[in-house]
Amino acid sequence: MSKQTLGEMIRFGIVGGINTMVDMGVFFLVVWMGSPPEIAQVLGYSMGTVNSFLWNKNFTFRDKESLDIGKIVRFLTVNLLSLALSVGALYGLLLVGIALKRAKILVTVLTLLLNFLGYRVWVFSPRKS
Repeated sequence: MSKQTLGEMIRFGIVGGINTMVDMGVFFLVVWMGSPPEIAQVLGYSMGTVNSFLWNKNFTFRDKESLDIGKIVRFLTVNLLSLALSVGALYGLLLVGIALKRAKILVTVLTLLLNFLGYRVWVFSPRKS
């Protein structure tokens, strides 16, 4: 593993921690307000995604390229796929009897791994001119 990749992983972890706090805070607030966990997952994940784009572009991957619609579409695609997977996984884990907090943590770890790979390889990788 290169020093650059290791640095990106560390910065991604920091940003991911912040995003996770935003996600979980919104998630548990919305559940506490009486919403089904699947709806809370969409809302919490979406709030974390907005925060994630800015921090990952500028801090994690130090992307100096100008912002373009393609980058935004790639970022949203990775996040929509992760969101769909996370809602399905959360539903499945709850269905088999995993406690809500444990299920949410497992789903969060899965989406963090998938997002790092998607961002590094597809969203914020330098584009060939």
